[in-house]
Amino acid sequence: MHKIPQTALVRADPSSLAPPTRPSARPGAFGRFFHAAGFPFRGIGFAFAHPGLLPLCFAPIVTTLVAVALLFGGAMRLASSLASYFGSGHGWLVMALLALVIGLVLLGIGYIGFVVVLSLANAPFCSLLSERVEALATGRPAPSRGVIGILIEAGRGLLHALLRVVVYLAISLPLWLVNLIIPPLAPIMAILSILATSYFLAYDYLDYPLSNRAAGAGTKWGYVTEHGAESLGFGGMTGLLLAIPLLNLFIAPFAAVGATLLYVEMSPSTNG
Repeated sequence: MHKIPQTALVRADPSSLAPPTRPSARPGAFGRFFHAAGFPFRGIGFAFAHPGLLPLCFAPIVTTLVAVALLFGGAMRLASSLASYFGSGHGWLVMALLALVIGLVLLGIGYIGFVVVLSLANAPFCSLLSERVEALATGRPAPSRGVIGILIEAGRGLLHALLRVVVYLAISLPLWLVNLIIPPLAPIMAILSILATSYFLAYDYLDYPLSNRAAGAGTKWGYVTEHGAESLGFGGMTGLLLAIPLLNLFIAPFAAVGATLLYVEMSPSTNG
């Protein structure tokens, strides 16, 4: 009887017979939206877990307080002056109602102005902050800069913030004017304003890690739109936190930390 060679009886490795594993599916839009909405809070936790970041997180508070005080004081004086001008000779009740209406109108403008002022006041600090956060998150050393380098980086961050503000105002002010002039469209304009502010805030804070790679404006907008669900989630939650009095004076640097962590997670191929 012919014997089968022993080499032919070698058992196959069971793992080689298993079907190939499929790569994990990308979460749906809602999942990515809510996942990204948690990153402003992750930014707070990350900063306090690395105390060396806290000086850069709290440094912008002084500039923010000064800028907001000037903005609020100017808005109050403007409301009072307009009420006095249009309500003169009509009694105190008319003046009070006019002051209330004008105050509500200025409140909408004030939020837009506050977002703009906050972006400009924090830009010189958040650019450096983002760089250091990314170094900690990826394990790569942060680039060494002298005093001149730090000043140049701060100026670059401020310039980029000015460009972002121009884009935001070009979108938000027309929406606000339509909302004011055509009241029946107010619900639609409100939704569009929320979307515009969310995208702007996502762009505003993701700009820091993208600028560290010398990305142009088109590349940045392309990145934000490519990650639309994450941008809306992160920007929407940041906008909500910015609407809370007192908290809004402190949240911006921590949002920059969160945006950098979100970028590192969404773009692993750029962080190797």
